[in-house]
Amino acid sequence: MLSAPAFAAAAESAPGVKNGRIKQSIVPWCFKPLTVPELAQHAAKLGMKSIELCDPKFWPELKALGLTCAIAGSHGFAKGFAHVEEHEACITILRERIEQCAAAGVEARSSRSRVFCRGLSDAEGIANRLPA
Repeated sequence: MLSAPAFAAAAESAPGVKNGRIKQSIVPWCFKPLTVPELAQHAAKLGMKSIELCDPKFWPELKALGLTCAIAGSHGFAKGFAHVEEHEACITILRERIEQCAAAGVEARSSRSRVFCRGLSDAEGIANRLPA
């Protein structure tokens, strides 16, 4: 993985995407201390398609650069559906994010992650989650 300064240097000197078959996407926390706007500028120069899991406040800027947010974050890794007591909070932020995606023209995506089980067995986490 490139450090933020190395990524910035690569963006300045790299030829970028040539044929568009590969749709690259990056996440901001891998490139700290770059801000999302700085990262977006470099990503656009490289011909990338997306900055994932960034705050919705950045989506208009991404769109202006020809980028999108391929995966909109929701409740993060601290909470999850494996824990019944966290269902309400997760559903609330998911509903909010779905509305934001619809309003911004961002395709809504979701993922289920094993990390949300935090201390529960896989079987307990699976039993507790909401039905698909």
